Amino acid sequence: MKSGYNSAQTQFDMATYDLEKASLVAPISGVVANLFAKPHTLSSPSEVFCNIIDTRSLEVEFTVLENELGFIKMGDNVKIAPFSIPDLIGNGRVTEINPWVNENGMVQIKASVGYHARLVEGMNVRVSTFRSAGKQWVIPKTAVVLRSGKQVVFSVVNGKAIWNYVDTGLENATQYTITGETLKEGDQVVVTGNINLAHESPVETITN
Repeated sequence: MKSGYNSAQTQFDMATYDLEKASLVAPISGVVANLFAKPHTLSSPSEVFCNIIDTRSLEVEFTVLENELGFIKMGDNVKIAPFSIPDLIGNGRVTEINPWVNENGMVQIKASVGYHARLVEGMNVRVSTFRSAGKQWVIPKTAVVLRSGKQVVFSVVNGKAIWNYVDTGLENATQYTITGETLKEGDQVVVTGNINLAHESPVETITN
């Protein structure tokens, strides 16, 4: 007691414990981001030390209009393409649909996407969702024109453009589904140069 051995031993044990716990261990493997601390400098316990990006998968957040919510379900396939790298395509699935419509009439959706080294946290991406709609007649959007307020598609029959009324249903960025019996599978439809086309106008098919 006179030498202070017990007190020194306690301080030594505490110092050993603090040293062992001085290393930060992440619960997941990943990539370190936003690490601004320097060696041998004090850090504030109230501030975020760094971020760990999970390399097993990434999460993308996007919003859809309230009237489009019925087209999205849990587990639907999604594809993402960064605006800065449009040739990079990532695949994923819808993992969360927030049951809340915000003041702008939008609903927040989350999807899990496979990790890619060129994808960066916070990157802006274009999101496309996909789901099976069964057997549908599908035509390019450019094939549909308006005539007297009605949707019309011109098909090519014996070198002439034939006027067909159609009703469109589901759509994506490039295609419509159509209903009715005016068009049949395999029909050739005019997809360019049809803005001022008239019924039975002569047309020429160009093969690329």
